[in-house]
Amino acid sequence: VMTLIQSIPVPVLAEVNGLATAAGCQLVASCDIAVASNKSRFATPGVNVGLFCSTPAVALGRAVPRKV
Repeated sequence: VMTLIQSIPVPVLAEVNGLATAAGCQLVASCDIAVASNKSRFATPGVNVGLFCSTPAVALGRAVPRKV
């Protein structure tokens, strides 16, 4: 799904109004535009216990510099 989003020829929007963790972060990072409310929180909680799935990190690492 994440790579499919990147191949869609029209802009894909993410609306976040709550918690987006792990794959949720990846989903938001894969979209072209992200709109987040004041209630939104983003996290990759596995790092707190030494478990970091690299899958969300790929999309986050590519997207964050472009979207900040």
